[in-house]
Amino acid sequence: MVNWSKDRYNYFTLCRAGDALDEILLEQGKNSDHIVVCTKDKIEAVSYTGDDLSGLEIKIIYDTDRVYTVTGEDGKTRYAVKAPITKGEILGMAEFTLNGNLVGSTQLLAADSIDTDTVIKFFETVESMLFSSTAKTILTVILVLVGLYILYCVAAFTVRVVKKVKKDANDTKKEQKLKELKERKNKK
Repeated sequence: MVNWSKDRYNYFTLCRAGDALDEILLEQGKNSDHIVVCTKDKIEAVSYTGDDLSGLEIKIIYDTDRVYTVTGEDGKTRYAVKAPITKGEILGMAEFTLNGNLVGSTQLLAADSIDTDTVIKFFETVESMLFSSTAKTILTVILVLVGLYILYCVAAFTVRVVKKVKKDANDTKKEQKLKELKERKNKK
């Protein structure tokens, strides 16, 4: 019976735990621009002896909450993930089908941990602070205060000019009265 089974069936490994299945772009990664995606589990299958194994297909399904698509300069669409990323982080699933039949599936994991580039992280932090609703409110308040200060300065300048003009007019009237008085005195 054992020999009959060995002659009729093949036992084969589709993937081992940790096998690299794909490599995707890593945006804002420190010292790296890609991440290797590997399998979590070992998957084995049994088939009839003589089955055509060329129909074996691997379908990779990425978690769209973490992995997204980008278009490169060459016009090709590729998958990408944003740093930081930790080793063992789940990025999706791999389904193995043979002649249209599902024979196994496993989670896809990040092979390495990669931090965010500190310069990029700094600029992202600054950007998020500048364009946050709190920053917009603070900027609005500052602009209103600057506007009020400018109005105050214009009003204060106008008041000073008016006072100076009035003073000059009064001084001119006084000078004319003194001149008239001197002329009257001189006539007497």
